[in-house]
Amino acid sequence: MIGSTLVEGVKCLFLGLFLVDPFDCAKAKTNADVAAAEAQNSYPGKTLHNGIGDALRHCYWNALMTISVGRDQAKKVADLHEDNNTTGPLEERVMDLKNNEIGRQVGSESKTTGKARAKCADHVETGYLQLKPQILIKVIYFQNERSLIIIKNYFSFKV
Repeated sequence: MIGSTLVEGVKCLFLGLFLVDPFDCAKAKTNADVAAAEAQNSYPGKTLHNGIGDALRHCYWNALMTISVGRDQAKKVADLHEDNNTTGPLEERVMDLKNNEIGRQVGSESKTTGKARAKCADHVETGYLQLKPQILIKVIYFQNERSLIIIKNYFSFKV
């Protein structure tokens, strides 16, 4: 849902404890609105949460922020957003962080927003972006040893 740029800009400042420039916060919110609208116009509604539309939105938002405010500020804003979005499962957060990082890479390599959008769409089509959450924890029970072992399955990507 597209919200108020001013309110989200203030929220960015508050959550970032003034680590993010106020103008960059406002630009980041505008970029989020553009990316959300692009995803809504390009993919079915059922894919906008944990689907191809969601993957495009995260990639394109971070690409746009990287182009408009720089990679470091884009990472700060996106990480603040994910760190303070605690209502969903951890698997969703990991997926979003991965797609955000890919988006910042796209933004670093793209000269225009159009090229960034095309590259993110290509990453959706090729499956390079993570398109759905993956299980992070596997539980293995060894009956003969009467022990329970929890194995965390981490994804390998640069953050």
